[in-house]
Amino acid sequence: MDMLQGKKLVTKDCQSHKATHYLKKAKIIIYYFSASWVDDVDLLQKLKAIYAENVKREIGMEVIYVSSDTEEKPFNKPFREHHGPWPAIAPKNIALAEELRHRYNITCLPQIIVVRKEDGFIITRKGREELQKTGMNVLVVWSDYDPDMTLIDDNLIDLTTPQQQEVATETAKPDEATEPKQQKEEYDEYDFTQIQSKVFSFGPGRKKGPRKT
Repeated sequence: MDMLQGKKLVTKDCQSHKATHYLKKAKIIIYYFSASWVDDVDLLQKLKAIYAENVKREIGMEVIYVSSDTEEKPFNKPFREHHGPWPAIAPKNIALAEELRHRYNITCLPQIIVVRKEDGFIITRKGREELQKTGMNVLVVWSDYDPDMTLIDDNLIDLTTPQQQEVATETAKPDEATEPKQQKEEYDEYDFTQIQSKVFSFGPGRKKGPRKT
């Protein structure tokens, strides 16, 4: 949270807010690193779903979109049309965005880093993979929920009893006779490791991201 002290976040209605004020009730910060040129619509749908459930359950998670765009125009349209009701670090605050990417060693997009607001403890560096794999269950994994609780079909189930353990196991089993084999989801990843220090220093007028690898 120290990196956000004195900084401002922008919301979808183009209003600026002090980060400390906007996040005053948050317990967990989900940094979503992406950019306008990244095809991440499916991942955003999952993120919006868990964010809505988080609000419903009053868990205390807040998402911050850390954009790699260097110009306002390409940043604004996808942010307003595809993102959830969370704030962003806009291109005009690119210095803060670069500082966050450096701290969390972001070398490809999209990525999700989850941290505890109180002390900056990194809950996970593999938020994207965990969201894809466990879906709604990340609310348990990332929060201070009882470790004996889990989410099955969007409902909390107490796994401390043998009966519920059996229910959860049966629920989690795929029906091989009827369930089609799920294909692995793929997202465009942009490897920045070859660009090193110039990775996010795009020149004026450049509208596309690094070469897709």
